[in-house]
Amino acid sequence: MQQNTNDGASGLPGLGDIPVAGALFHDNQFARTETELVIVVTPYIVRPVANPALLKLPTDGYTPPPDLERLLLMRQVPKQKAPVPVSIPGNAGFIVQ
Repeated sequence: MQQNTNDGASGLPGLGDIPVAGALFHDNQFARTETELVIVVTPYIVRPVANPALLKLPTDGYTPPPDLERLLLMRQVPKQKAPVPVSIPGNAGFIVQ
């Protein structure tokens, strides 16, 4: 947790010191900021892999879009092919009775 407090005063020299009327030529400033960092960790139990070379990251094979697409079409990720539908073996789904 981080807390910052800043205060200051500004005004015209001499005129800000005049009683009663000096408030018109004087300014007080106060700023307070608080920052809090929260880290959330979710553990997963996984099975070990016999061959670590088979592990793949989501960024493996990523290629940035060409400059023309990025600048003119505002595309940040390259255009991808339609995903291949995955079939689930066996009976899967909901049963309504």
